[in-house]
Amino acid sequence: MKKLIATLGLLALASASQAVTTLGGDVECNYNGASLGFIPFNNTAYLGCELPLSIAVDDTVVLAKDSASLELPIVWTLPGIVEVGNGSSANATPSSVDHTLLQIEAGAQIAGSVNSESALLISRGAGIEAVGTAEDSIVFSSVDDNYNRSQEWGGLIIAGFGQSNGCPNDTGSCEMEGVARGHYFGGGLTDNESPESTLEYVVIAEGGHILRVS
Repeated sequence: MKKLIATLGLLALASASQAVTTLGGDVECNYNGASLGFIPFNNTAYLGCELPLSIAVDDTVVLAKDSASLELPIVWTLPGIVEVGNGSSANATPSSVDHTLLQIEAGAQIAGSVNSESALLISRGAGIEAVGTAEDSIVFSSVDDNYNRSQEWGGLIIAGFGQSNGCPNDTGSCEMEGVARGHYFGGGLTDNESPESTLEYVVIAEGGHILRVS
């Protein structure tokens, strides 16, 4: 299995108490996605639940391992660049952005289409809490029956307002490479009011597909 390691140098570390909300999707997708019916995934029949391209609710959204109504495993699919929060604009500040926290349950599967410009982007001000276990890891991959290839989907992108090697600016933002024009990260801050982000027992496989810059 080929794995990519997420670079988390831009994470925000301050969290706030938030309520859990849903995105208004189909009941079989726990109201957080559009049902695609049953799809083959890793030699098993999963319920496909397509996420919306924008998840900005200023609350916590939970992506579960299973459908509560059907008691079947879910694969959460990415129709394109799914952005959590709204902090990608050049003039975003910690006080102006949405603070959505995407919480992913242990054992959940998130997948982009093979050879697609799909990715999960956690923008500035937003956060991700993906905590798996040694027995039940969280897997990000492409939608196919193996983990054998690379560059099949974009991957997981986490941005924050802090400084990094890629954006040492102490006064301004830097434009992301390979995502889409108008998406920014950084800002030179040493602290901000974003939710805490955590990745534990997470596998990121088959990422690295070039995303068209438009």
